Amino acid sequence: PPASSTEAALPAVAVEPVEFDLALTVPSEGRLGALLQLQLSITNRTDALHTFRLSFSENEAFLFSGFKLQQFQLPPGFGHTAKFNLVPILSGPAQLPPLRLLCTSTNAELLDPKARRLVFVAPGGVQRNA
Repeated sequence: PPASSTEAALPAVAVEPVEFDLALTVPSEGRLGALLQLQLSITNRTDALHTFRLSFSENEAFLFSGFKLQQFQLPPGFGHTAKFNLVPILSGPAQLPPLRLLCTSTNAELLDPKARRLVFVAPGGVQRNA
């Protein structure tokens, strides 16, 4: 038998299911003039059809290729992946362009648009002719 025992009542914990699974893949570093790819994946874990608006803003540190605004619907259990291509044009620490994901069905922001996502951009390689 144990030498001592203590019992204490714990408060009830409300556990709610996650409505959406989100995964944002961003590089931590890149090279000047070389392609960087950002990827956002979302899965609808609810029992309802939801509509989303995904928008990407430009900034002075990157050139952008692709759709800046995407609207899509996700049935229950389905997922969507969006990829964005960026080319850094300034070296050093650079803030990635803001990415917003809005569930228009519930008017909920799913990504913090004010979040700062930084990437370090190394200078481009120097090519020498032999």
